[in-house]
Amino acid sequence: MINMEPVVELALTVIPASGLAPYPATIRQPVSQLHLPQVRVGSTLHVKVDAGDPQSIWINFAAGAA
Repeated sequence: MINMEPVVELALTVIPASGLAPYPATIRQPVSQLHLPQVRVGSTLHVKVDAGDPQSIWINFAAGAA
């Protein structure tokens, strides 16, 4: 837990908007109780990816569900 939010580990398949091939990634990120229902097997989530490090990924809950 960080700031009373659970830290979850997620195995993702990232599908880049640039048209590059999808790739697997695993991340650990705090998720608010409000957003936990969006984090389930088969969910589609918006993410932000560091252009310099494609394994550096952050789920962008502010973008809403995909």
